[in-house]
Formats: sequence, C-alpha cells, structure tokens
Amino acid sequence: MKRVLVWLVLGAVVLVTFAGLRLHWSAAAYFERGQAAEAAGDAHQAMRWYGDAMRAYLPLWHPYFTQALEALVDMAERSEEENNFVVALDAWREINASLHAVCSAAYSYPEWIRRSEENISRLTAPAEEETQEQREEESEPPPEEDSP
Repeated sequence: MKRVLVWLVLGAVVLVTFAGLRLHWSAAAYFERGQAAEAAGDAHQAMRWYGDAMRAYLPLWHPYFTQALEALVDMAERSEEENNFVVALDAWREINASLHAVCSAAYSYPEWIRRSEENISRLTAPAEEETQEQREEESEPPPEEDSP
C-alpha cells in the first residue's frame, strides 16, 4: 500500500511539473508572437498575443505575465500619446480582461484592475458625451424661417 501511494504522489508531481512547463512554454511563445506582431505594426494582433501570454499564468512563476502586462500598458500609453484612442482603449480592455481571467484569492491585482477600469472609463467618456450632444442636436427642431 505504501508503494502505491508513493507512485501516485510521484506521478502527480511529474504530471503537475509537465503541465507547468507546458504552460510556461506556451506563455513564452504567445509573448514572442506578440512582440513579432507589434514589430510588424499589427497592434490588435499583438494585443491578442500579449493577452494570451497573460492568461497562460502560473501563480508562483509568471515572468511572461509581467512582461506582457508591461507591453500592453506601454502600447496603451504610447497609442494615447499618438492620439490613437481606439488602440489605447482596446489595449486597456485587453489588460482588464486578462487580469480578470487570472484573478484568484491570492493574486487579484486590484491596483491594475482599478487602473485599467479608470482608463477605460476615461477613454469612453468623451465618446458618450459627443453622442449625447449629437442626440440633442438631432432632437431640436430646425429654426423657423420668416417668410416674406
């Protein structure tokens, strides 16, 4: 009985180790694809790969999570400086979605979630105000013309 238990524990350790290595290699591949897409100028494809790298998350060892997060934050801030608000908004949304995907009780990243949600709100607020102004303009009746 002891021998069976030892083999079961050893098998579980090997299985978990291989699964962790596979997840780490996947994160590395996703991150490299994100870098390649960003270098090629395809921001949305880069965001997708960086998001996948963040989602391939190991709680105790996640170098690609951090690198992908930094790359997405850099992309969002750089895009906003270049007045490319669509890319900036999409990058913050990818950050937010990826963080929520890997949240757990031990690793919740509340400061990054708050920061991404603030940026999403800030970037979407002007569009909502413009839409409201357009609605008001459209609902106003045209000025009456005086007829001679």
